[in-house]
Amino acid sequence: VEGIPNIQKFVKSHPEFSGSKQHLVDRIHFLPWENSPFDNQRRMSDFCNVVLDSHPYNGHTTAADSLYAGVPIVTLSNEFGMDMGGLVTTSGNIVLGMPELNAGSYAAYTEIGVRMGLDTDRIYTRTRTRLVESCLQTAPMHPFWDVSRYTRNLERGLSEAFRRYVMEEPWDHISIVDADDVNEHVQNDGGVPVWQEL
Repeated sequence: VEGIPNIQKFVKSHPEFSGSKQHLVDRIHFLPWENSPFDNQRRMSDFCNVVLDSHPYNGHTTAADSLYAGVPIVTLSNEFGMDMGGLVTTSGNIVLGMPELNAGSYAAYTEIGVRMGLDTDRIYTRTRTRLVESCLQTAPMHPFWDVSRYTRNLERGLSEAFRRYVMEEPWDHISIVDADDVNEHVQNDGGVPVWQEL
């Protein structure tokens, strides 16, 4: 907050403030709770230019709402931020073509946030434009926003896990080729699905 003049900060909770930073506190606004996720999503783009993913309690639904509203998110992606919460935004930024918003250290996290706040003409506008374009992309829909595609791939993974269980195969990682790149499964002689890659 100190590094960017005229910045406004919006948070959902109301922590206690004390000390010599009162001039910063006046620039922090507390948003009331919204029961509807759609109302919260809508107001993200009204109030925020950039979201700072709060480590170690990172966003999940809030992160997805922000990205879908066209609001870029800066997150901590180093070894301290590789918990599930940090991975949500980290992976989202990578899939959406914005890996430069994933910070590898606390210093980089601060530096990226300040740069996004100060260089609005070049960095922020370019990043936001890419994000909004990904939301509007159709034929095909951008993979990050394509819930049907995600569901098909998840179903393939669950089917493969079940197949391995039935066949009493040892536990191992399951890699799924994107459903759009694979033929529909066929049955082998035992009636168990077999996946055929193109």
